[in-house]
Amino acid sequence: MFTPNTLPLILVVLLIYFILLIAPTSLYVEAAREKGYYQNKSTAYLYVIAAFFTPFTVGLYVAGLPDRRILPEAPKQNLTDDLPAI
Repeated sequence: MFTPNTLPLILVVLLIYFILLIAPTSLYVEAAREKGYYQNKSTAYLYVIAAFFTPFTVGLYVAGLPDRRILPEAPKQNLTDDLPAI
């Protein structure tokens, strides 16, 4: 099925595929970190998503994340004030 001449070609194609897989995914991971996510957490599952689907899928996921740096904190409310009187 494979001749000895095709093995280097297959390895080169796989190498190019992994380079094209890792480069955009690392940019998307950096964008997620700039949004305030994955500061001290592992981002390995983003690379797994990119490996099984496409880096475009990871880009859509990161684009949908809200920016944590500009979100105001919700004011803490006392829940007893919101309950109706019985």
